[in-house]
Amino acid sequence: MLTANLSRSQDKTPTVAGREKPAASPRGEETGTASERAIQAKLDQRADLEFVGAPLSEVVQRLSETHKVQIVLNHRKLQEDANVTGETRVTATGRGLTLGRALRSALQELNVDFVIRNEVLEITSTEDAETYLVIRTYAAADLFDVRPRSDHDQPDFAALEDLVKNAIAPESWRDAGGSGTASFAKGVLVITQSQSNHEIIARFLAKLRQARLQISEAKADARLTPINCEPAAEANARIYEKLGRAISINWSETFLEDCAKQLARELDVPVRLLTAKLADVNVTPETPVTLKLSSVSARGVLNHVASILNAGWIVRDGVLLITSPEEVSSDLTARIYPIPDLIPSEDDVETGAAVDMVINNTVKPDSWKDAGGAGVIIRCDSPASLICLQARPVHEEIENVLANLRKDLASSAEAPRAAPRMPVRVYRLVDAGPAAGRTAAEGAKASTQKPDGGAASDIAKLVKELVAPESWEAPGSKAYVRPLGNRLIVRQSLKAHREIRDLLQKLGSLDDAQPPTGGFF
Repeated sequence: MLTANLSRSQDKTPTVAGREKPAASPRGEETGTASERAIQAKLDQRADLEFVGAPLSEVVQRLSETHKVQIVLNHRKLQEDANVTGETRVTATGRGLTLGRALRSALQELNVDFVIRNEVLEITSTEDAETYLVIRTYAAADLFDVRPRSDHDQPDFAALEDLVKNAIAPESWRDAGGSGTASFAKGVLVITQSQSNHEIIARFLAKLRQARLQISEAKADARLTPINCEPAAEANARIYEKLGRAISINWSETFLEDCAKQLARELDVPVRLLTAKLADVNVTPETPVTLKLSSVSARGVLNHVASILNAGWIVRDGVLLITSPEEVSSDLTARIYPIPDLIPSEDDVETGAAVDMVINNTVKPDSWKDAGGAGVIIRCDSPASLICLQARPVHEEIENVLANLRKDLASSAEAPRAAPRMPVRVYRLVDAGPAAGRTAAEGAKASTQKPDGGAASDIAKLVKELVAPESWEAPGSKAYVRPLGNRLIVRQSLKAHREIRDLLQKLGSLDDAQPPTGGFF
């Protein structure tokens, strides 16, 4: 659990010196030719694809003619890495998606992808696409205060970098054995990644901004909704809504592919069998299904079929996919869960920490990274949120847990609230005895004497001036700071204690070998 376009392949020619660098934008800017940017613009346009069992070469030709974009097949990589030729059959049924998203979805089952390279759209193997890296820049100055929860202070830009690396394709970064890199330059996030991962990064940063806006505009009684970072989230949501419909089925030794066709007709959604994945569990389109149900939700029907066949189902890119259980558990997407209402105040950081710990320990515990799984949970202080990379069934459980927490909080709203906690802590200051011409023994002796306006008293005055100055003398305040030899005894809020420790460290006055001690009084 975490509490906190130079286009090139591995052997590509370096950037031409003197090329003007494009301005950074939230979407991400890529160095490249005008032709390559025009291709990207085509891929960003909405397009409905409807190919059923068509040869790949025919699909390419029709898309090229319809969308006025040059598309080529990298025959060598397709054959070597994916055993795919121009005659390989392709099924594409994307609705309401961008051309790029629909095409990538159709090719994914074949272990095939595409890249924009050498001024054309190139269909190649997924392996080749993953190693073809491009540099894009993202304006991120407004996200510098995004802070994963950490036991150690760190620059804001490093926190955002860590957040992106942990939430987006974690295994693809150089420090995890991949090739991707991320760094900052004057408020701009500079990332080297595959083109498909850049799409995810741009969407994630946009959703992070959406979470900040939702939290800043939320009223006390406003419902904070999870923010889905997956591709085609709207198209997927429409399918999930239709899965709530009650249907009746009567299948007796009915081929699985015919069952899928009936579901597609009744729900008016595209349904596809991932045959390669189903083969891993000995299921084919001709596998017979016997099931009779009346007035059961389509989701329930799918769950029954999955149980009978030891299979699974997911919704991805606006298509209902029947696949293997392994594919279901590995289909991870990021969601941002705003939780400012579950962290009542900055003084009570442990309340926020408990939320991510509860989820990590109760919602599919074996699925998280610290237990050997692939799921990631990150708690951010700003915006106050949980960021989770998980499979959809796990996301649904997380939503239920958070909903129940909120329900319990609402039911106890009338109960008396505990006053903010004011712990007393003792800070040991660096002894300046030897530096003042005394021996260590003399310095140690001096540090036990009562202060007479010396360094500890001066630091105490500085603390009161710079840390929550209005809180020390406020009516009814129990806060205080008292020098005692080479120590400061402080009673303050948890937030103030963090600021005091930070101040003392910056002054070089805190003895880090002796961490603050204390408790609640």
